[in-house]
Amino acid sequence: MDGLCGALGEKSIFLDGKAKTGKEPTPQQLASFLRETTAAVGPFVRQCTPAVQENLRSEFNNIGWDVRQNKGAPGAGPPSVAVVHDMLSRVTDGLRNLTLCEPTKQELDSISAAADKLWSLDAGRLTPGREYKLDLQKGKKPYNKGDAAPDPLFAWIKPEVLKRPTFSKFVALLDNYERSTGTAETESTVERKENIDFINEIMLTSCMQYCHAYLVKKGKTSKDVIKFKQQLYQIWFKFYRRETANDSSGFEHVFVGEEKDGKITGFHNWIQMYLEEKAGRLDYKGFIFPRDRRSKLPDDEQQVVTVQFSWEDELKDISSSFIGVTPEFEFALYTLCFLMGSEKELVKCDDYDVEVTTFSYTMKGKKYIGSAFPSQK
Repeated sequence: MDGLCGALGEKSIFLDGKAKTGKEPTPQQLASFLRETTAAVGPFVRQCTPAVQENLRSEFNNIGWDVRQNKGAPGAGPPSVAVVHDMLSRVTDGLRNLTLCEPTKQELDSISAAADKLWSLDAGRLTPGREYKLDLQKGKKPYNKGDAAPDPLFAWIKPEVLKRPTFSKFVALLDNYERSTGTAETESTVERKENIDFINEIMLTSCMQYCHAYLVKKGKTSKDVIKFKQQLYQIWFKFYRRETANDSSGFEHVFVGEEKDGKITGFHNWIQMYLEEKAGRLDYKGFIFPRDRRSKLPDDEQQVVTVQFSWEDELKDISSSFIGVTPEFEFALYTLCFLMGSEKELVKCDDYDVEVTTFSYTMKGKKYIGSAFPSQK
């Protein structure tokens, strides 16, 4: 692994030097550079696990380079120097973190310890006050009517945050669904590719690599990363029936939200909340007081909150969500808990005591994610 990181690092440094000269290489020169890079790292890659090999192929493929043929992928335009440099840096950083992705015996014996490890691996998690700011305002009980929060939940978020690879690919999925249950979903070729691209991207992160390694050790998934990706697609993106055939999926319910009988169901993701609030479709009504009167009230730096809001005039009386975490963290945590068969699991995420709920939905002998969300204890 050190040899591979060194080889990729040298290529990244070389591109850095080229960028400083101010002379952009021609597409032909960049293609020659990629051929040389593939040839240079090939001997090291062949010594890596199949999972690492597949992740590297995916990264190069994402910039339009076929490593098997060692040439540009059919129909792909030439990437820019910045895109190639960003990919090499991201891959190198990911490989250096791989040693952190092996679960310990303590973690294998405790889902709570595994969740805490995932929290520590979530390097892309946003910092309150620096990359975003909440404005929780006043609290309320779920049954209280009226608006306890005249201002938006999100005071601001740095716009560059949503341009990060896993964030941008996550955002691309949010407009792929019909809002109402009872309306059948369809998956276009473009939407299927967006789903696959998202899975490929998050599988390059430490959170998802740890999740995979953990589930392999526990006998809950295949060590073949391709089969694991197929399993992720099955439990998160395959459609199932809530009111009519193919009207829902795990991803839609948990991260996008649905409307059923005039009420909002699911919708447990902060990015979707922010985007819908920014678009004027979501009206934040206030945070929900803790059930335990002795519990500390949340503050504006809280990263697990329970809130109330209306979404296009339909009420979501209680919605619990992580705030500021990456898409890969949520996918990893919910996938791990779901495949471990734990419907309710009390876990520790740094200073937060969180109950993670993952309901399953079974149809024709296959299990899908019915819902998944955190609740702070």
